[in-house]
Amino acid sequence: LSGGCLFCRKMWALLQAHSKMCTVSNCPVPKCRELRSLRRQQAARQEDKRREAYRNMLKKQQEQALQVQTSHSHS
Repeated sequence: LSGGCLFCRKMWALLQAHSKMCTVSNCPVPKCRELRSLRRQQAARQEDKRREAYRNMLKKQQEQALQVQTSHSHS
């Protein structure tokens, strides 16, 4: 949160810290559920990106291995 008064920024920081540690499914703290849901969505997107990068790395390694094999068989 870039804008807002000092009190609002501190309140958001507290709400975010709470939601990060909270495990109560029906928590009465304002925005707790929404912040936890947002954190899970962000983590899922980050994991998807990591998996995609790993797949691309494996694909690139396989392509390089094929190129090496092909160049050795033509020698």
